[in-house]
Amino acid sequence: MPPNLRKYAFLCLVAPMWLAVDAPLAAVAQPPQVSMDVTSLATGRYGRLHCLLERTFLHVKILVADVRVSRATASQLERLVAGHNYSEALADKAAHVLYDCDDAFARLVFLRDIDIDAFLLGVRSNLDNARRAGVLTDAQRESLRNTIPRTFMALAGRGIREGDTLQYRVHGDAVRTQLFGRNGVKVLDRTDYGAAARLGQMGGYFAPGTDLREDLLHSLF
Repeated sequence: MPPNLRKYAFLCLVAPMWLAVDAPLAAVAQPPQVSMDVTSLATGRYGRLHCLLERTFLHVKILVADVRVSRATASQLERLVAGHNYSEALADKAAHVLYDCDDAFARLVFLRDIDIDAFLLGVRSNLDNARRAGVLTDAQRESLRNTIPRTFMALAGRGIREGDTLQYRVHGDAVRTQLFGRNGVKVLDRTDYGAAARLGQMGGYFAPGTDLREDLLHSLF
């Protein structure tokens, strides 16, 4: 991966989904595994956000993102943006609706390799953006940042590879993340519990300063 692309690895902003919640929760018996079923989610225009992330300056396509949200969230978004043109003010209101979404699914298909160091740097950057937006507290951000090396152990020496598919499911305050290689082999399957995991994920997509925010929100208009 060329050095001038490494700084763009924050595009992996789904990464907060993989972060563990505060350490004391580790000793508590966890609920059953989160199902990846998406039949509860909206299917119409306002229930699906999508984009192609491309570094225009470098003419490099990075990933394709598709995010689906609950019917209730889709209805809120429709009431907010239907009939309007995109504006930063409306985008910010839509982002706040999405921060609160607790029933969502996302799939990213990566179009190039991203090394593990750059990927982890992107995770930390996304958490910082979510904190600056007020989505996370200082304590939540620090707890999540401290778990990063353990959370991403499965990617050590591998990173993200071209053709990988990352998908995850938010249900309540539980977040299940799966990563599949282009050959269909499962590389990662992890479930994290607690509000911090959900808020870190949704903030990682939609907080100001995150790279997918504008393109995803534009798809609503």
